[in-house]
Amino acid sequence: MGHCVTYDEIRAVNTSIAEEVLAKAEEFGTVIPSVIRAGSFGQISADNNDLNEETLDGKNTTLATTMVIYQKRTFGPDPPPHLVEQRPKRRSLQATGTVYDIEQCLVRGRRPAVTDHVGFVDMKWYNYLNNETGTARKADFIWTLLRLCPKRFGEAVVSDVWEKQSIPSWAGFNTILYPEMPVVSNIGYCPMIDGSSNDFSTIYTVLKHAQKISTAMGQADAVITIDLAIYCKAKEIQWRFPNEFSNVVVRMGGFHIVLNFLSLLGKKFADSGLDDLLIESEVFFRFMRDAFIIWYVSRDEKVPEEPILRKIVDCVRTVESDKESAQESVRKITTDLTEITDLFAAFKSENQERSRLFVFWDEYCFMVTTLLQFLKADRTGNWKLHLSSTAAMLPQFFAMDRQNYARYLPVYLADMQKLELTHPDVYKEFAEGNHSLSRSGQPFSQVFTDMALEQSINADSKSSGGVIGISQSPLALERWFLTVHERASITSALKAMFGLQDGGQASHKDASPRRVRRDEDVKKMISCFSSGLMTNPFNLDSDALFNIATGVVLPEDVSKTLILSTEKGLQQMKAFVEQRINSNAVGFWEPIPNMKIKTFSSANKKIHVKASDKLVTVNADRDLFGRLLIVSNTRQICLKDVLSFELSPVPYSLANADGSLRKGTKSVLCSLLEKDVNVVQQLTALPNPTVVIIDGMAVIQMSNSAGTIQVDFYQYWENSIKEGERERRGASVGLQVRIGGPATPVPRQWGKYFSNPKNKVNLCDFLSAALCRLGEHQLPPQKELVIGGGFRDGQKAVTVRRGQCREVQALRSNHEEADTRMILHAKYAARTDRRLVIQSPDTDVLILSVSHFRSLRCPELWFRSGLKDRQRMIPVHDIAHALGEKLCRSLPGFHAITGCDSTSFLAGIGKKKAWESFCHSTDHQDSLSRLGEEQELNVTTAGKCESFVCSLYTTSKKASTVDELRYLMFCQKEQKNEMLPPTSYCLLQHLKRSNYQAFVWRHGLEGMQDLESPEGHGWVRDEKHLLPLLMTKAPAPENLLELTTCKWKTSSCLQNCSCNNTGLACTEGCYCMADDDVCKNPHGVTFVTDSEESNEE
Repeated sequence: MGHCVTYDEIRAVNTSIAEEVLAKAEEFGTVIPSVIRAGSFGQISADNNDLNEETLDGKNTTLATTMVIYQKRTFGPDPPPHLVEQRPKRRSLQATGTVYDIEQCLVRGRRPAVTDHVGFVDMKWYNYLNNETGTARKADFIWTLLRLCPKRFGEAVVSDVWEKQSIPSWAGFNTILYPEMPVVSNIGYCPMIDGSSNDFSTIYTVLKHAQKISTAMGQADAVITIDLAIYCKAKEIQWRFPNEFSNVVVRMGGFHIVLNFLSLLGKKFADSGLDDLLIESEVFFRFMRDAFIIWYVSRDEKVPEEPILRKIVDCVRTVESDKESAQESVRKITTDLTEITDLFAAFKSENQERSRLFVFWDEYCFMVTTLLQFLKADRTGNWKLHLSSTAAMLPQFFAMDRQNYARYLPVYLADMQKLELTHPDVYKEFAEGNHSLSRSGQPFSQVFTDMALEQSINADSKSSGGVIGISQSPLALERWFLTVHERASITSALKAMFGLQDGGQASHKDASPRRVRRDEDVKKMISCFSSGLMTNPFNLDSDALFNIATGVVLPEDVSKTLILSTEKGLQQMKAFVEQRINSNAVGFWEPIPNMKIKTFSSANKKIHVKASDKLVTVNADRDLFGRLLIVSNTRQICLKDVLSFELSPVPYSLANADGSLRKGTKSVLCSLLEKDVNVVQQLTALPNPTVVIIDGMAVIQMSNSAGTIQVDFYQYWENSIKEGERERRGASVGLQVRIGGPATPVPRQWGKYFSNPKNKVNLCDFLSAALCRLGEHQLPPQKELVIGGGFRDGQKAVTVRRGQCREVQALRSNHEEADTRMILHAKYAARTDRRLVIQSPDTDVLILSVSHFRSLRCPELWFRSGLKDRQRMIPVHDIAHALGEKLCRSLPGFHAITGCDSTSFLAGIGKKKAWESFCHSTDHQDSLSRLGEEQELNVTTAGKCESFVCSLYTTSKKASTVDELRYLMFCQKEQKNEMLPPTSYCLLQHLKRSNYQAFVWRHGLEGMQDLESPEGHGWVRDEKHLLPLLMTKAPAPENLLELTTCKWKTSSCLQNCSCNNTGLACTEGCYCMADDDVCKNPHGVTFVTDSEESNEE
């Protein structure tokens, strides 16, 4: 408006609106927005609206409270005439007075007893298992099956499948199931109350005006929705003055319930592998839900697949071609597929008995599905589903020690369940779906009332300037308060007039073809499981509970309590309801015992740093990076110097929060090497015999034409650089099993048996001895069997022919890994000029085969990998010729520095990206060819390798060191810690580990390797374990560490809080734990509207 009229006219309009508001307030005792009509059901929502205007010290900003009235759009009667004559154009407010005088509410003495529901509670109110929940969950289950259909389901395949996904995401699919177009709601903005929503007097004033507004609208009961912080005090006021507020229905905001449920979901599953899955798959969080549920459902192999798939295909056709009849089609398939749902339930029950890991991730799927039902209830206006899904969430609040939600949600449920008795008119409206509202009129788009408030007045009232420049003028500030709601209404009307809002779109954005195609990114997450990068939690028998990304196993006591957390939360919830709501056996206000359930975060690495003569414990918290940077700004420390520290207790670019090395997909390098050569499934027969060299611990599938078979085993040393990798795979989980002979029963839990290295040693020794005995008696005359590494004497190697078994001194070696031992055996076999085949599933073996090929001097060397129909024969000789000598020589260094079993992968840097940079630079090839030439990493090689690491990151300016690169990338808005390269001192340790591993590989043709201890080469011994040395100096400058968390106990983190004083939000590391119940300085929540999300696309 400022572009088409003068500023004086703007001020005149503003003053005129303010005078009209004052006149209405004087006549009616409150203000009814002009868009609200009497005679139709309306409800109110209230929340704080902190204006955060500029002040000299950043303190004493305006804390206001806003109210909004919602009502289904009605036509007529005409609005009442203006009460103030509009002709005089006054630019300043002449008369003073406030619309909402704060009414004093003195809350003193003991808190009131809670007796509203004593003797009336039915425990069925808190049971989520009912028809509404069952129907909603079945519909989501059918959606999952339909999403699976376009390719295959289980092992069944149909001829007419789709190349592209035709079933939209969960939200888009539900717009098809629920096509009803809700009536758009009018949103009336009330004047802002100049008072903090944390004060009892302000809340009392809000409740009184809610009553006045409802009376003016001809409504017997006032319905008001507020967030938890206000709800607690509003209920206390209602309990203190029951007669005065008997006609007020106080509701807890669903949007805030969702946010807190997401918070406890994050707390329960933090550091369990979900964050790594998100990073590795490079997709959004919403696909994480789909990936887990789809992969989860597809694991049931007992389903009669073909007939079920046919039914699903018919339903997909209907959804794709005729969306109007899709609703009936889905309902029919829901009835037809009762058998599959029963089988799936049996599948879950069976696997929950077998696997603790299955139970844990089944709980994740259940909690996410519960959240979806809660959202669906409001989006479709299903009141019963709202109540049952709230009941399903309630035990989790008890289990995760969300004390205020645990205390007040049972009260909220009891109030809402009794609505039919206490407020029948309100119950009737809610049963008809009017507990939520629609801003757009589109299907499946109704929202929580408190969410609509955040989207409307709280967004519209905060102009870019706020109250800057008028806060020192009382009349100007008063006029601003009086008119902000009408000005916000004008901006909303202008947006609607010019089509700047999303209400006019023809269908839900999630149902659009573009979004459907984009949603198929969920397959990237599933591929993380199928590639082996992540452990599939639904396909493993395991008593252990471990991180699906790192494999770190939770201690038994922690694992057990975490698995039983929901059950314990349910028990505590029932006791709370029975003892404090249905009776007064225990006072309602008495403290709720903390469950103190530990999660995967309890296994995170902690380090102790001395700062200002105090010992500071630094937890592995990803937020620490940002907090330290903010603190450094307040201390005016050079940012470049600050970024030369990791600003975290572990280098996230190289390690996980628990201190384990970051892992990636090694097999990508295998695909890059074989893409330009002719890969075959079988070899043609030759007159000369072929030598097959087999990894003894891999699946043995031998060719009948092999003349010599060589079997190699790993050694399992205690002082091993692969100790961390074995621990990642759960090395200490299985019990040791002694093999007494061939009659010893095969362990049923094969994976658990192999998790113990001692069992592998026993098995290797047993197999080696058995093969020798069998070979002496049953080998054909022309066959030879060579075995190495499997005996108790790890250096021993034998050759077995029919009737004889003798030791081979030339193959005697002290190699730990079968990888290098196989190359040594290949050199021994190549003396007779025969064709060699090395069989192994490990990419490391292919790398060694290519890099050592010229030294073997054999005519043909093939690498066999894969199983069954995926088996392939890769011509190593062709790869070696195609790459050239320089690239082959530098391969071990490249593979070690970019990530293998004993070294870290760089976060965000995969093998493919690194390979492209590597191939295009002969300087980098020369540098990496020197990595591993000597056991001690020299300064020159380290500097050149650091240049290679710098080349892997994209920046506008070239950096010579990683510290300089970190600074440049941060300045270019790359502010995620793990996405920055490691600091120079952390990278140096990584280079030392890479150099040591490359040295082992380069000397693979030597039978007896002279290796130094890994200690001092990037590893350090901690009691009995050999661990990677990740950091050699403090995570941050000493004078920053002491300001990262507060320890204030009494002021709700509003005064004398070190976090608040430095402009930081409190976190879980503070004494207050950033709990909304006790801390008024927690993490903020950024709300993104649908329009903003659309713009991002």
